[in-house]
Amino acid sequence: GTNGWYRSAVNVAWTVTDGESAITSPACAATTLGNGVALTASCSATSAGGTATRTSNPVNVDTVAPTLAGVPAPLSVTATSPAGSVVNYTNPTASDTVSGLAGAVSCLPLSGTTFPVGTTTVNCAATDNAGNRSTASFTVRVGDTTPPVITPVISGTTGANGWYVGPVTVSWTVADAESTASACAPGSTSISGAGQAFSCSSTSAGGTATANVSVNVDLQSPSFLSCPATVTLTQGQTLPQPAASDNLGTPVVTGTPASLPLGTTTVNWRATDQAGLSASCVQQVTVNAAVVAETIRITQAVCTRVSATQGQWSVAGTSTVITNNTIQLYTTASVPANLTSNRLGTPRTVSTNGTWRYSTSNGPACVTPISLRTSATGLTRSNLAVTLR
Repeated sequence: GTNGWYRSAVNVAWTVTDGESAITSPACAATTLGNGVALTASCSATSAGGTATRTSNPVNVDTVAPTLAGVPAPLSVTATSPAGSVVNYTNPTASDTVSGLAGAVSCLPLSGTTFPVGTTTVNCAATDNAGNRSTASFTVRVGDTTPPVITPVISGTTGANGWYVGPVTVSWTVADAESTASACAPGSTSISGAGQAFSCSSTSAGGTATANVSVNVDLQSPSFLSCPATVTLTQGQTLPQPAASDNLGTPVVTGTPASLPLGTTTVNWRATDQAGLSASCVQQVTVNAAVVAETIRITQAVCTRVSATQGQWSVAGTSTVITNNTIQLYTTASVPANLTSNRLGTPRTVSTNGTWRYSTSNGPACVTPISLRTSATGLTRSNLAVTLR
């Protein structure tokens, strides 16, 4: 063994000789020395010359390995990272009643170190001073109790209402705090369509997880089927909405301005699909005044002469057009080409009951006949007789 110890029983045998006379005593039997410290054996022999006794050199014998106690039962812990988990345990104790322990009990892997996911055997050993060695072991299981967490990462140009308006790539973030998880390859699409599906399945020591995601992709803008560059309407008519189409549904068509005055107006149309893609067209819309039949009746036309250049006028009548309508009188038999010349007073507004009147005590010289023009329809009346007084 070590340190001067024997690790097995020691046999002591004797050789007895005498060169001068015969040995008269029985031969010394061999002796086996068991466990103990400073063990010896003795032998006595007698001849004609007398009796001699000899004691062997002392020996230390230890044939028994140390005794281990308190070996931990199998341990089971949960992983705290993909590397595993730090595990703490208490080393067994050891005792040796003969040569004594050569040192403390040692265990590998050490307590307080990181154990990988799975089952690891911890081996412990104790050695006595004679070199006898005892071993014991126990297992540590580091487990992953949860499957991976999978998160989709969608890359692409976003439109409206959750749609993408360009090619889309779907990649996956896979995380597991307790063990290493398998990765998922990215996917992509460059075609239009709703509900395009992508899937990821990942496995770790904690199990398998699956994630699914779908994307809506629209790569094509809507288009107008027909959009005439010019449109002519009569006041009161509705401007027809140009028809538009889209590869993935019916687009919404809007136009501005919402209302159209008389004359020519630029109308901007826009067709927008559910992804937010749009198309536009422009129309020049001309709205002509509606032709309204108007009837003018003269109920009074009198002028009293005040002087050669001044008269007292009273002209009245009715019109069948009462909305936004005025009557302009002229001192000529017919309406002049220059509508601002030869006026008899200012324009008279047609009331809501259809009547109108021009009356003044300080008007121009009395003349007959006169004429008039309406503003609503442009109707003219000529040769209107005036009673002169």
